[in-house]
Amino acid sequence: MSPATIDRLLAPIRCVIPKRLCGTKPGSLLKTQIPVRTDHWDATEPGYLEADTVVHCGQSLAGDFVWTVTYTDIYSDWTASRAVWNKGATQIVEKTRQLEGELPFPILGFDCDNGSEFLNHHLLRYFS
Repeated sequence: MSPATIDRLLAPIRCVIPKRLCGTKPGSLLKTQIPVRTDHWDATEPGYLEADTVVHCGQSLAGDFVWTVTYTDIYSDWTASRAVWNKGATQIVEKTRQLEGELPFPILGFDCDNGSEFLNHHLLRYFS
């Protein structure tokens, strides 16, 4: 089957199923400045967190909407989510601060997506 035939046969489905939206833009050089380990971990104890955002916007990134911030501990798979309005940097830091106060273990490492909602000067000051 040629690529053109595949495209022709899949055209009706592609119109029905939209492409996934991505609300995260590549971050800046701040990733190297945050003094918490952000590389690959071979976690043997709880405390190494991955964090990511999910947008709840339907089929358009236009306007204001809620984002879910999900924190997952690599070792235990313990997961917590927090909602933020419009992915504001100060809200992300505040939700991270709240989460840290509720954790049954200290944060030993923090890795996040490369979006500016995480990699910002507010987060740098918080983890410093």
